[in-house]
Amino acid sequence: MLNFTLKLWGNSYALRIPSSIIQQMELNDQMEVEAEMAGKTLMLRAKPEHNPKKTLDEYLAELTPENCELSQEDIEWLNMRPKGKELI
Repeated sequence: MLNFTLKLWGNSYALRIPSSIIQQMELNDQMEVEAEMAGKTLMLRAKPEHNPKKTLDEYLAELTPENCELSQEDIEWLNMRPKGKELI
């Protein structure tokens, strides 16, 4: 079992997790985690949709017209005529 010390950080508390644990859990400093309380036990885990082992090909295979809809701003940008010396 590992022991940690809570530190006050503004109006909240922070828990410093050693980098060795972060590496074992395949987390990074920008990743969101979930916290679950079970009695007085706090459990942390990477959000389920995060899969650090996916390849680019796997992510691209998941793209479909239904989940890759362009915004109106995207459509306007794609349809803009060149304004400078861009090569087309």
